[in-house]
Amino acid sequence: YMDTGATSHMTSSQGNLLSYFNLSNNNRGIIVRNNHSIPIYGYGHTNLSSPNPPLSLKHVLHAPNLLKT
Repeated sequence: YMDTGATSHMTSSQGNLLSYFNLSNNNRGIIVRNNHSIPIYGYGHTNLSSPNPPLSLKHVLHAPNLLKT
């Protein structure tokens, strides 16, 4: 799901990323509902293709605990 007002693009699956950069010893997290923090494991780059026009996303955050509810 696209959110053009988002501060960062995010994914729960590392497999969605074409490149990957591990963030070891990272104290950063994604603040979600009820002020809970989800840890960020790394980031990478990906391309979105059909049925959308091609779109390149850089610095997509990888957070395995990220869930869509």
